[in-house]
Amino acid sequence: MALPRRQQETLEWIRAYMKMHGKPPTMREIGDHFGRASSSVFEVITALEHKGFLTRSERLSRGIALTPKAGAGKKDAVNVPILGRPRLTLRSLRECRRVFGRLVAQTDAAFSAFLHNEYGIPLPW
Repeated sequence: MALPRRQQETLEWIRAYMKMHGKPPTMREIGDHFGRASSSVFEVITALEHKGFLTRSERLSRGIALTPKAGAGKKDAVNVPILGRPRLTLRSLRECRRVFGRLVAQTDAAFSAFLHNEYGIPLPW
């Protein structure tokens, strides 16, 4: 289902916000970002909710949750810290790929970051 431009932009921004901050935005934060009145934000969020792209808990200020229809969980990952400074060799990289290959959705990107001293391996969340 193709979404109108405003709804698509709002949905993409909510997804990016949640990935960056680890929590959903408030209605006010959405309005501030797009320069919209709260009534306009409410209309867009309600439309997305009716179309099945998100759910909302009215009792929580950060009560927005993406549904699988909106792509929730497809490419989301969380970094798992590694204690100490790992010494990587081609052999250890192959071993890591063997061990974590089933867990890591984007293996090449994860190990590329790992090799560039970003000490963490993204695992599906």
